[in-house]
Amino acid sequence: MPFHKPPCHVSPPTRPRHRGGRVRAGLFSALLLLGSTAAAQPATPPAKPSALNNGSAAEASAYYKKLAKTLNFLTPATIESKANMQELLNYLGYSELSPEVVEFEAPEKLMGGGSNPPTASAFPYCGKSIELKSWKGDSLNRPDTAQGVTTSTTGAGNLWTAECVGDKVRLKSSKGDYLHRPDSNQGITTWHTGPGNDWTAEFTNGKLMLKSWKGDYLHRPDSVQGVTTFNTGIGNQWTVVERTSAPASAFPYCGKSIELKSWKGDSLNRPDTAQGVTTSTTGTGNLWTAECVGDKVRLKSSKGDYLHRPDSAQGVTTFNTGPGNDWTAESTNGKLMLKSSKGDYLHRPDSAQGVTTYFTGIGNQWTVVEPTSGGTTPPPRKQGDILVSRFFAPKIVNFSVAPEKRNIGWRRLVRINSRPNSEAAKHQVESAWILFNHFTSPPVHSPYGGTPPTEQLKDSPWGKVKIVTPGNMKNGSVNTQVALVTRCTATKEECAEVDSIYWVDFGPSDKGYKLSYQLDAFFDAGNLVAAGDTAGAAPYFVPNGCDTCHGSLKGQAILNLLDTDHWMDRLTDGDFPALARPDAPAPLFDAGKDTKSPQYAAAFDIIRTLNREIADMQRRINNQSFQLAATDKWLQLHQSSVQPEPDLITRAFEFANFNHPLHATRKPTPTPLKWTSKAEDKELVGLLNKYCYRCHGAIRFDVFSKDMIADQTSPMLDRIDPNPTQAKVTGFQMPPDRSLPAKDKQRLLDLLDQLDQETH
Repeated sequence: MPFHKPPCHVSPPTRPRHRGGRVRAGLFSALLLLGSTAAAQPATPPAKPSALNNGSAAEASAYYKKLAKTLNFLTPATIESKANMQELLNYLGYSELSPEVVEFEAPEKLMGGGSNPPTASAFPYCGKSIELKSWKGDSLNRPDTAQGVTTSTTGAGNLWTAECVGDKVRLKSSKGDYLHRPDSNQGITTWHTGPGNDWTAEFTNGKLMLKSWKGDYLHRPDSVQGVTTFNTGIGNQWTVVERTSAPASAFPYCGKSIELKSWKGDSLNRPDTAQGVTTSTTGTGNLWTAECVGDKVRLKSSKGDYLHRPDSAQGVTTFNTGPGNDWTAESTNGKLMLKSSKGDYLHRPDSAQGVTTYFTGIGNQWTVVEPTSGGTTPPPRKQGDILVSRFFAPKIVNFSVAPEKRNIGWRRLVRINSRPNSEAAKHQVESAWILFNHFTSPPVHSPYGGTPPTEQLKDSPWGKVKIVTPGNMKNGSVNTQVALVTRCTATKEECAEVDSIYWVDFGPSDKGYKLSYQLDAFFDAGNLVAAGDTAGAAPYFVPNGCDTCHGSLKGQAILNLLDTDHWMDRLTDGDFPALARPDAPAPLFDAGKDTKSPQYAAAFDIIRTLNREIADMQRRINNQSFQLAATDKWLQLHQSSVQPEPDLITRAFEFANFNHPLHATRKPTPTPLKWTSKAEDKELVGLLNKYCYRCHGAIRFDVFSKDMIADQTSPMLDRIDPNPTQAKVTGFQMPPDRSLPAKDKQRLLDLLDQLDQETH
């Protein structure tokens, strides 16, 4: 959701055009003066040169305080203390979710089935514990290391749990991580998340073959020990041995959400910290999910990690994996006692707050409270309550950097419908559209799940040594934007006071998802770099920056189209050479690259559903907008087709702004102008699509409407090639995000001038 606005003060053009050009451009400048309001100046830091109404920190603070009063979301105190995204999830009625889960959990799991899930897996071992025997007689093995896979004839690491997700299989190891195909030429490891965890099961002659997301297979080479990936050979074939699990746990709360109350009256609590356990009388951290594994119990926290007994003399914390997560449930006098892997018990000491481990005492006894549906346990999520889509995002990229060095933008969009009776629903908030922003540096291609460590043998004076380069577990969002979309059902007078969208912003994931006043982005990068600011980023504050890009009408903002066809265009225009590599991820990340596959259709259908909701919202707020015309055109083209539409003329739509003063300066036409298949039209719309669509697919006009471009030809000519006087005006030159290549700039000027003369 980029944020743009034309400058508030524009000098009249002086460069001569053909007859009438100067008058019309001057009129355009006057319109900008009349149609804009001067932005308040931020106290600190000073405003950067920008073509946009960026707003200020002071305005953002005042806006959040107004929002707190209007929506009962946040308080002045939590605004100043920078509340985090958990406040938003609680407000929507999803206190069981954490920001980490919303950002990083696999889309199909978070959606609870998704909009159009793939067909169920035919793998016969779903949910079972299995061993995979190789042609060499040993078995696939998870060794007792931080990460990795090998083969062995014996050991607990030979057992894997088969999880079936749609038509894919995941193998969960004894350490809690998954068999993983990394983004490398060849190889295998273990990892917690990412597409590399998904395998396609194939059977040949009674043997199992596991095909990776890279197209090769899990492979046992002809070596003493080890495993890799390969395309062909007997090493790809594995014999499945189904193992019986440990005796089923007698714990009566398996799979349930429970609260553990101590003898002091408070409850075991997972605080909002990176790691740890305490006690508290209230809060979402009091809820734990009981998972039964054989005769052991694991307690999963609201943050997604587990109650953990570390390898220390005493104590308790949280962690993702390891034997410390396993507890033995014992009962005494109707109370629960949890015995750790070290032999001591989960213990509530006689202190104001806290938890530890100890061998004896009343502090070892806990009362299990199973919340009822009327209590703190949330109702089950329905299909469609949450939709998730991940995609390539050229809109957030810094185009002032050379293409081969340019960081690549990716987004994860999570649309969450407010739960009935939630505070959000009580205040007319229908849904939250949460937009996570991620970047990768070429040639790295792991925009969401991070990258696993890599190992390399290097020469040294004492022989070959193994060099391990650590990977990044998560590639977090640098900034997360939220649109709280309303649907007012109150009286007409009351609804007149309700904005169509309320804006919220959160800072980087790795800094705790803290409430932020601004998005630091690259929409003015070209102008900023030209002015000596090498970083190219500027702050865009709520709500001004948001409203500007989303309809430009305060209180009547609209959501913008998710234009999959434009994302596909950008793969072949030279701006992103890293994405042209065969190993690059798909622009529709969850769809893959095979546009005829069920996987692609399922992922695309989620975007189609989101765009239908966007069109519904646009129609409700402003049914005469060009943004709605663009969304309706996309939906028409993709009503039943998931295939990209590369033809720009086919994607063009008919729209005219008859009431715009610049429209009155044109030669009259019986119908709105449309782009045609003639060479000049195709070339011009292609250049506009590459250099201008970033802004002008949403702001003031859309490049796919020829009629709107015809209105704007004269001011566009001035802005693309300003005279010395105009060039001094902050933000006058367009596009603001880069300097145009000389050849493309001249063609734009020539083609726009030709259109100007034809239509005026």
